[in-house]
Amino acid sequence: MKKRRVPSRAVLTALLALVLVISVAGATIAWLASRTQPIVNTFALGVVTVDIPEDFDYTVKSDVQIENPEKGPDGRKSVPAYVRVALIPTWTRDAVGKEPVGEPASLSDLEITWGKMDDWVIGSDGYYYYKRILHPGETTSVLIETAVVNQKARGYENGYHMNVQVIADGIQAYPSTAVEGVWPVRVGASGELEVVS
Repeated sequence: MKKRRVPSRAVLTALLALVLVISVAGATIAWLASRTQPIVNTFALGVVTVDIPEDFDYTVKSDVQIENPEKGPDGRKSVPAYVRVALIPTWTRDAVGKEPVGEPASLSDLEITWGKMDDWVIGSDGYYYYKRILHPGETTSVLIETAVVNQKARGYENGYHMNVQVIADGIQAYPSTAVEGVWPVRVGASGELEVVS
């Protein structure tokens, strides 16, 4: 009968060490190869939306401001913006402003008490530019505190009604080249608008 040879203790220790090394290496390789599930980040564009909160009782227009609401009408978040305002007076036959007449109208036909004009600058294009960035949820300082028709104005003497349209525009504040490329303004070092002649 043949004698079975039993491996020596040194061989068993070496085999055990080899199994241990392979196990550790396999776990390390598995750890290095693991990965997370992908996270999808879909970017949505913000919107620029401006509103005009004011009071008007058909004889006095007051507290004219511009607001950058938190969200636009479609629910998307608003972005910081620069805003400007045009004031367009016209004479009309009716009190609701639907029948304009050929009588020339100007802001001098109104008695206007202006608001905090340090915050506004008028451009050569006739727009009133709010100097600061208007962040979502913020409102400008008051542009017009009160405006009433000058009773000596020619249109008023002719029995016409004054209609003043307040038209506001907004444009994204960042990058500054967006506003500088569209409006006749420059963005100063502090972020305030400066009108370019």
